[in-house]
Amino acid sequence: MGFIRTGTIRLTAQAVGCNCKDDVLLALLRNGLLALVLGLGILLLQYLLKVLGFFPLQYSPNS
Repeated sequence: MGFIRTGTIRLTAQAVGCNCKDDVLLALLRNGLLALVLGLGILLLQYLLKVLGFFPLQYSPNS
């Protein structure tokens, strides 16, 4: 998730450089919302991701 941090720093630094307080807040809120949505998505899909991730690793001793 380094792209979120890097993007936030870049946009915030540009807004601070031009002394735009509204843009600073907007950049932080936008990226915070993105991180929240991604985190909730992973939490909601964790069972499905586990099943899909471990499916190729199943072993059948009869084969």
